Amino acid sequence: AEASKNETGGGDGVEVLKNEPYEKEDGEKGQYTHKIYRLQSKVPSFVRLLAPSSALIIHEKAWNAYPYCRTVLTNEYMKDNFLIMIETWHKPDLGEQENVHNLDSERWKQVEVIHIDIADRSQVDTKDYKPDEDPATFKSQKTGRG
Repeated sequence: AEASKNETGGGDGVEVLKNEPYEKEDGEKGQYTHKIYRLQSKVPSFVRLLAPSSALIIHEKAWNAYPYCRTVLTNEYMKDNFLIMIETWHKPDLGEQENVHNLDSERWKQVEVIHIDIADRSQVDTKDYKPDEDPATFKSQKTGRG
């Protein structure tokens, strides 16, 4: 949310169209957001010259029902040729569980699981490091965890 807020301005950046609670028939409850990312000022000038402006607009629809979250990114210019779907399960372990989405065996064979250590600063440039945003040192005032 903080990154979205910092990237908005001058017609570029992030526009929040919807941000509302949802509840599905199966009982899943969470927060639904629909955002538009306008990337014109974020790409090199030669890309702006070659690409139609509508190609530089990404729609993000997200359903956050922690611990399960689903995000779908689309581009109306590219229609069915551009779709990114991200499904995440936040599990109370160190990533040992396999096939948390219960995929069939054929689909599971195609999956590459990538473990992400959000506290690993080895790929964070020192000029980009912000101690108040470091998950390794964060402590929740509300719960006392961290």
